[in-house]
Formats: sequence, C-alpha cells, structure tokens
Amino acid sequence: ITSDTTPTFDVTCTELGSTVTLYVDGVVHGTVSCSLVGVAQVTASPAVGDGVHGISYTETDALGNTSGQSPSLGVTIDTTAPAAPVIVIDSVTVDNYINASEAASTVAITGTVTGAQSGETITLTVNAQTYTATIDVSGNFSVNVPGSGLVSDADTTIDASLTTNDTAGNSTVG
Repeated sequence: ITSDTTPTFDVTCTELGSTVTLYVDGVVHGTVSCSLVGVAQVTASPAVGDGVHGISYTETDALGNTSGQSPSLGVTIDTTAPAAPVIVIDSVTVDNYINASEAASTVAITGTVTGAQSGETITLTVNAQTYTATIDVSGNFSVNVPGSGLVSDADTTIDASLTTNDTAGNSTVG
C-alpha cells in the first residue's frame, strides 16, 4: 500500500543488454535497460491511479526474444488523506480558571480525540510553550503544564494539533 503514484519496483535482469518492461494491469508503464545481471529498478510512468493494481514485467533480450510475464504483484495506490481528527479540550482545571494554588503547581489539561489511533501523539501549544501527550485506547489525553505559565489577567489560548497518518502514508492535521 502506498500513496506514491509513480512507485519504483525492483526487477531482475537475467541478461546483459536486455530490456525489462513494467506492466500495470497489463499496460506498459516503464522500461529499464539492463546494464548488469541482477536487480534493476524501474519507475512506473505514467502515474498510476488510486486502486488495486497488478504489477508484472517481462524481459526482452538483444535478439528480441521476450520472456513470459512475471507473477503479478498486487499493489494498492491510495492518495486519499484520512479524515481530520476532532480534538476537544475537556478541562484545564475543575472550573477552567487558574487560582493562586493551582498556579504554584502543575495543571492537567485533558481532552479527547476522535478519528485518531491509540498511541498517536498530540501536540498542545500553551502560551508559546509546546507540550505533547499520547492518546490512550479510549481517545483521551492529558498534559501536565506548569500552572505559573498559565497565570495572567487575560485569557490563555491553548492550541491543539494532531497529524494522523494512514497505512499508505497520507496524513491530515486536525
């Protein structure tokens, strides 16, 4: 599975001077001249669209003799980014105000995330300071920040972001 629409494949050259032809679903998508016996690489061109595709190749020697097609390799091209995760800050303190005693200790900022995997890391920026937390199996996170960094006579802005990735390598920031 990949998001690369022009993936590169390893093919085997069995004769010096032969040409390997790459096929995607039976259509030519690239060639490579064999400058040595062994592994060569060929990049699919033109680009391959989203979906499951059969990749195979043939080798043609200098006299024009062409081998049978290699066994087909199933490759999934997926360029669709996952849905953006939804992040909710549940609480900073019980009443969401920082009092003097809380300012002298650490304050837990808690929240939930939907649309993310357990174990992913969320980043919170609080008054220009960056903190990270790991999302648990229920989608919850908690970040401890120094209360002194939250105290002011004005509102404190907390920005939360999370980049989610799928198995093809596509990502979305939420």
